[in-house]
Amino acid sequence: MQIEQFQLHARIEEEHWWFRARRRIMVALANRLTGGIDHQTIVDVGCGTGANIAALSRQHTCVGFDTSRYAIESAKARYPQVYFICSRYPEDSTIDQTNVRLVLLMDVLEHIQDDSRFLSNLVSSQNKGTYILIMVPADRELWSCQDVNHGHFRRYQLDGLRTILEELPVGIHLLSYFNSYLYPVVRVLRMLNRLFGRTWGEAGTDLKIPSTFTNKVLERIFFHESQFLLRALAQKRRSGFPFGVSLIAIIRKQT
Repeated sequence: MQIEQFQLHARIEEEHWWFRARRRIMVALANRLTGGIDHQTIVDVGCGTGANIAALSRQHTCVGFDTSRYAIESAKARYPQVYFICSRYPEDSTIDQTNVRLVLLMDVLEHIQDDSRFLSNLVSSQNKGTYILIMVPADRELWSCQDVNHGHFRRYQLDGLRTILEELPVGIHLLSYFNSYLYPVVRVLRMLNRLFGRTWGEAGTDLKIPSTFTNKVLERIFFHESQFLLRALAQKRRSGFPFGVSLIAIIRKQT
């Protein structure tokens, strides 16, 4: 990602409906995975400007990794209660892995050219029983200049992500599309992106805060999907929504 995009995220991620709803979904799932037990270690890989991992910092020991110096310095200034590190994880990590309960990969894999190798290295570095929560952009039909400007290598299909995960020594506890209720709206927007060769927000993205009313409505619609995802996780269903703007996976290291 470019510095201008990190600057945009830092400015709007506490307020914009997409960031807020996605973060609330992540927190709800993280609380379920940690069993309601406080003071566990959670690692956010590719933490960006820090709002996601900071949302868990009241209950847990939180560590954020990113290779962007700008993102890490911004995160440190905004969320001093979180331990932020500018380095690669797990290759350059010096933290004690024995206490890590959960690893977050929030829209990170699409930025990595060899995603299979990256995930394999990440899983191998974890202890048995560690959860990894993955979110990625979905559906090749939604590819647009927003993806290009963000430095994405791909958008994922559910079967393709499943194939990658099944090659790892993990159990798949959840695998589903999400941000599904708003999919038709986003699909039209992305078609217009391709037609006009431009995005509709700032810094080469579609991110722009709408009116207060619209922002609240969109957040509520998106976050409502959390109840479905929590039920699917409880039932260990490996599939959920049949389509969506994003994909979510929760895996747990077995050996």
